[in-house]
Amino acid sequence: MTDPANPQLVSVALDVENGSLDGEVNSHAAWPSDDGSIVVETEEDFDAWGVRPPTNLTFSEGDPPTPLPGTAASTAAGDEFEGSQTGNDVTVDADSITVNSGPLAGTTFPASELAGDQPKFADVGPVTGEAVWIGRACDGDAILNAGAIDEGDIAFIRRGACTFREKNFNAADAGAAAVVITNNVPGSPWGGVRIWDYSDPANPELASTFDTACSAAGEPIPGCDKFGTYSVHNVVVENTDDGRVKAYISWYWDGMLVLDVTDPANPVEVARYFDNSAEFLASNGGEPHDFWGVHKEDDKPWIYGSDRNGGLYVFKEQGKGSGK
Repeated sequence: MTDPANPQLVSVALDVENGSLDGEVNSHAAWPSDDGSIVVETEEDFDAWGVRPPTNLTFSEGDPPTPLPGTAASTAAGDEFEGSQTGNDVTVDADSITVNSGPLAGTTFPASELAGDQPKFADVGPVTGEAVWIGRACDGDAILNAGAIDEGDIAFIRRGACTFREKNFNAADAGAAAVVITNNVPGSPWGGVRIWDYSDPANPELASTFDTACSAAGEPIPGCDKFGTYSVHNVVVENTDDGRVKAYISWYWDGMLVLDVTDPANPVEVARYFDNSAEFLASNGGEPHDFWGVHKEDDKPWIYGSDRNGGLYVFKEQGKGSGK
């Protein structure tokens, strides 16, 4: 960008095989070292474990309007109901699916009401009936378990291949009173860090990747809340007085991290802040840390972290290599 009116593409740094284990890139932020030889990139990727409902979905609007109230559920919820396709009496509203009786009795799944012109649960109230798995429910698809759908039942549908609106109309034609659209995204690791060797700007090479224990897991593991957010988010890189290159990173539920990336092939975590004590949770309304933003002034010890659940934190890095 020496000539801002005529920017020139020098290179593209992309390594899907090694840099994104789920086949997606999801590049969110990047920051170079002072001389540009090292670039730290963060890969923001959500809902890796498929346990949270998708959001920002819509049945859209049209003539005639979409006939049935509907909500969306996670991949994990879809897997449960696909494995138990009939026999579960459920109550569905805008933000939950509660199983009252049947093989999945006692389970409540979080949900998210779709936007659009369909009847809203706030107006029609919760819908209670048998949960019947009907498959993908696109035009031309066979409606699974069609004989099990009685008046007032709820159709459970797998996302994909056609619009949500099309699925809604086909569920109505099959006799359902409401629909639940279940996500179909397979489990994958959360977004982590990619560290690039840019010593030759025309030929960048992926030097290494870095993940926390939770972000690297393809499914919930002990010590990682299955409803938590373990993607990395933002990064700032600084060259320190003693010749090191350090990355300051906000990592949602994993806290604020400091990585030494002086050797880009061997990143080392040198500091982390995350308080999950009972005392802290009580003082924070029961909510954990959820660090979103990070800022660091060169040659000063202060690190700023914005916490979506707790406000602004100002940290002072201690010990060797912490600036002036």
